[in-house]
This record gives sequence, C-alpha cells and structure tokens, in this order.
Amino acid sequence: MGHRSHRLPLHVLALCGLVTALLAGAVRADEAHTPESFSLRLHIAWGGGEARRWNGTIETVGGTLSELERLGLHADEAAAIAQDTPERILIRPAVPRTYEGVQFSVSGRPDTLVRVTLTSDREPQHVRTLEMRLSDLQSGYRGESLDKTGNRILIRRAPGDTLRLELDRETLIFDTGETWELPIRPYAITADEGLPLQLAVELHRARSDQALWSESQSVHLDTRGIATSVTPFRIPLPSDEGVYELHIRLKPARLRDTLVRSKPLAERKVQFVVLKPTAQRKTADDKDSPSATPDFDAVWKPVESWHPTRTNWTDWLSQIPTVPWLMPSFARKPLG
Repeated sequence: MGHRSHRLPLHVLALCGLVTALLAGAVRADEAHTPESFSLRLHIAWGGGEARRWNGTIETVGGTLSELERLGLHADEAAAIAQDTPERILIRPAVPRTYEGVQFSVSGRPDTLVRVTLTSDREPQHVRTLEMRLSDLQSGYRGESLDKTGNRILIRRAPGDTLRLELDRETLIFDTGETWELPIRPYAITADEGLPLQLAVELHRARSDQALWSESQSVHLDTRGIATSVTPFRIPLPSDEGVYELHIRLKPARLRDTLVRSKPLAERKVQFVVLKPTAQRKTADDKDSPSATPDFDAVWKPVESWHPTRTNWTDWLSQIPTVPWLMPSFARKPLG
C-alpha cells in the first residue's frame, strides 16, 4: 500500500508565511523599544550618630560601577573603601567613624539595581539592605535610619549630575575679560515627553542676586531625558577680579503672557575665580615695571608663628581668640 502525499493548500501556506513575518516584525519592534543604557553619578552617605564601624558592600545588578570618589576625612580612606570588581565596592573601615560617604558612576539600564548592605560592629547580626533602581534614583532619593543612636543612610544623585558641564580645563580660574565657552548637557531629566524646555544661564557676583549677564537656549530631550544636542554658551567674563557664580536652570519654556514663574526641573550653581593675567610688582628702582612674579615680602607680613616641636606651643594656642559658636576656647581653665 503506497504512502499518500499530504500537501497544504496554497492559501494556508500564504497565511503561515504572513503570521511568521508579523511575529518577526513584533520581535524587532520590541527590541527597538528596549530601554537604552545611560549612567548616573550617585552620592551615598551614612553616619550622623554615634561612631560606628560599618562594614558592607555597594553592588550593582545589571550594570557597572566606575569613577569612585571617597568623601570621608580619615587617613585610611583608600583602604577602608575600595572597588574589587566592576560591580562591587567594599566597605571595610579599621576604626569607628561618625561619617562616611562615596560618590561613583553607575552605567546600566533603568531597571539596573543598586544595592547597599551595611552591618555595624555593635550589632553584626542586624544587616541593613537598601535597593533602588536607576529609574527611581533619576529624580528621587532614599533615606533610612540605621540604628537608634541617630545614624542614617542617604542615597541620591550627586549634586550637579542633572546639568553636566563639559569642561576642557583643570581649574576654574580665568583671566579678566576672557570668554568662557561652556557646553552644558541636561542629563537623565524627568519631564513630560515633548515638553519644550529652556536652559538659562546667568552670571552673578558671588552671593549676589543681580545678574551681570544672561542667555538661554531651547533644549530637546530624547527618551532617556538626555539633551539631543548641546550648543556651548559663550560667557563674557568680567574685567574686574573677584569670585563669580553661574546660575544654571532648566525649566519649561513659558509663553510671554505667562505670569506664573515655572519651577526649574534642574538647577545648579558653579563658582569660579577671575584674576588679572599678570601680577604687578613694584621695586625700588622701577616702581612702574610689571613682573609676572609678585613681591610676597612686600605684600605679606607675618602675624604669628610657632613651632610644634617646642614644649611651649600650647601657651600660644591658648591665646587664640575664639568665636563661641564656631570653635572652642583653648585657654587653660578649670574643667568645671
């Protein structure tokens, strides 16, 4: 008995091909809408209560850590906080401390996790764990109590991370009359899609509300909240020496007839110094001759001096005038 050949009708084959093509297109569309990677600069600090020796780790799940910066004041900071893998930072202090902090960059996707685990030397059985996604840290923060003595932990974006400066210099010391070309990139901003935005920059003297110069430009964000293009601001610096500030704000673009001032989506201040390019030095022979090297002997006068190896240096320390609310007195007097 021979085998019968089963053939599918042509319209069934065509339907199967159409379904396959649609499924493949759906997969490609899903891949196209996969969230793109980005990076955040994070700030984590803990302490504020009694001195403790907190041990633990800072880890990322689905991302990488880089550009670690230690914020503590102890001499052993480099040994107390160290990165051993691209995904983990170890916290192993040798002595108790009242404050500790770090800043670092995290690269990943919106669902990338940042996990902080801490245990105290006083309560090693109690493990404190905080977890946050990068999407939550984009515009939020997390703070929790660590113990009953007032120690707390805070995790948030580092100051200034939302408005990133693209600097091409090592210091913020400028010549008088110089023009500062400064690209500013709004980064990972939480805003409604399609909302017209305006990036405004004002030049102020330090601690002054009066603007010496201002300029603004339109900004468009991509799906990650990152500016699609950046046009450098050309900032004319003053001819007078001094300390100045840039006030930078990203806010919704408002109509001319809008009376209510819109709240900034992000803002930061940048302080810098303006100095004359050459110092003037007067000598006995030529009082008007300029020199690049100032005569410090003529400008600076010693007020007081002491040597730490001499036994009577504490007598000099007790004569320092003090401000009660700022620093204690070193005068020798009864403790009671």
